[in-house]
This record gives sequence, C-alpha cells and structure tokens, in this order.
Amino acid sequence: MGVIGDLALDRYIFGSVERISPEAPVPVLHVERHFDKPGCAANVCENLAALKEAFKLKVDVLGVVGADSSGLDLINRLAAHGSDFSVHVVKDPARPTILKTRYMAGAQHQLLRVDVEDTAHLTPAAEKEFLKNFYATLGSVNGLIIQDYAKGLLSEKLLREVLDAARAKKIPTLVDPNRNTPGHFYKGATLITPNIAESEALLGRSLKKGANDNEVADACFELKKRLSLEMVMITRSQYGITLVDAADVVRHFPAISRAVFDVTGAGDTVVSVFAGAYLSGASIPVACILATAAASVVVAKVGTATASVQEILDELNHFPMSSST
Repeated sequence: MGVIGDLALDRYIFGSVERISPEAPVPVLHVERHFDKPGCAANVCENLAALKEAFKLKVDVLGVVGADSSGLDLINRLAAHGSDFSVHVVKDPARPTILKTRYMAGAQHQLLRVDVEDTAHLTPAAEKEFLKNFYATLGSVNGLIIQDYAKGLLSEKLLREVLDAARAKKIPTLVDPNRNTPGHFYKGATLITPNIAESEALLGRSLKKGANDNEVADACFELKKRLSLEMVMITRSQYGITLVDAADVVRHFPAISRAVFDVTGAGDTVVSVFAGAYLSGASIPVACILATAAASVVVAKVGTATASVQEILDELNHFPMSSST
C-alpha cells in the first residue's frame, strides 16, 4: 500500500495557567511536558502502523519534507516502524517541514496553535524527484491512500498524473479530500472520503450537518457522477458514515456514541482503517464498520491519535447494528 500526502510534525506543549501576564492580557503557560507526533498524512502512516500485524501491511510512504531537523525527525519516526515501512521522502531545501505546535493548558484546553509551513506548490526539481519515487513504487503497491491537507504537495498536475497512472494499472486510489482543493482535482479516483464540511465545499451547497440519510445519499450519488468515482464515503460525525458503492448500493453505518474530546486526525483514521481492511480483502461493510469503530476510539483521545486492534475490537461491542448495515 502506498501513502501519498502532506507530511507534518505535530508538537504538543502541555502546562498549567495560574496567572495573566502583566505585559498583556494573555495567560502565562508554565510548561510541564511536551512531545512530538507525526501529523497530517504521516498520521495515516501511524494509524496503519498500529494495525500492520492485523492487516499484514507493507507500506510505501511518499511525500516531501524540508531539509531541516523537523524533517529528519519525521523521517526517522516513520522509518522506526520497521522493514514493512519504506520511506521515500524528498528533502526540499526550498520549504520548511510542516510543524504544528499546540499549546495546551491542562489535558484538553488549547490556548494557541502556531504553524510553520509553506503551502506553495513544489519546485520542479522536488516534483520530479517525488514522481521518480512514485513510479518506482507503483508496481509493488496494491492500493494508494492520498491524504490531502492542501499544504502544497498535491497540485492539480501532480494529482492528475498520480491518479491516471494508478488507474492505468488498475490500482485502487482512496482519497481523503480537502475543502480548499477544487473537486475536479480528484476526478477518476476509486473512492473519496469527505466529511460533511468537505462534501458541502465540493457540492457548493449545505447538507444541514448531515442529519438526513437520504440527503447525504443523494450527495454521494452526485459526487460519484460529477467526479467519475467508483465509490463515495461521506463521514457524518455523530450521524455515522454513508457509503455508495460501485453498484450504487447505499449503506448507512451509525456512529458509536462516545464523548468527543478531539477530532484532530479522525479523517486520517477513517481512511487508513478502511483502506487497510478493504485492501486486505475485507468486504466494504466490514471495512466501514472497522473504520467507524476506530474513529470512535481516536476522538475520545487528545491530539492526533491512533486506535489499536484491541481498542477497535472493544469498541465493536458497542456498535449499534441496523438493517442498513
């Protein structure tokens, strides 16, 4: 399996706030601990790594980082997953590695997020090197996850080349889109997995928070036709997941009731668990149910998170089966 997308490092700085600064009306954070985690498309890799034994996954990671310490840290973290993870990452001195730093008061209250990034598209030299890596791995993957954070990697030209090359070799492409990317960039993908906000951006109309099954199903059909897709999966937060498959069968998968602490990276979890299961031979309904359970696990955690096999199995005990699943 290949993973293509914007790679980032997520930094969390935790502390306590006991006073307001005398210099300005802002809280003073007394730092107590901090840690870094792979983020954006690199979080897809983390989710796959958590499940690699269950799905027997071999993963090729393709992306771009800066020629800096954050980029080296990110490459080392991905490579640490062992021989089943092959890291093909371009170091581009023309851009910094994406670094998102979150300052947290207590366990959950985010005071501030500071982003270091350059969202300009790749230089010709970096794009050429990326595509060289892509074509070198294309013959050995059974599917591609394309995770779009609109941070500069996935230009229309690059996406078109990747999707067309995969389609020519009959390799499934599963895309988690971004609301800031025009929909036609994804034309010809096997599957897209937008959330409600992303679906509304792609369609140019409101879906009323995704509360109505029929309205969301109609949106799936419209996206499928408009973008020449085989399948569409719309994630609906507390309303679950709706999927229209290649045979135009509609399935609604209810959400598992959970206390939601942080939705950061939930889309990464859905696409990675669905792809891991589906490309390992699971049926579409089973892959969707596993993705639903995994998403329920990670939204109950703080920050970018993953779900272990045991956590997913435990969560399945609470899955509300219905006639449409």
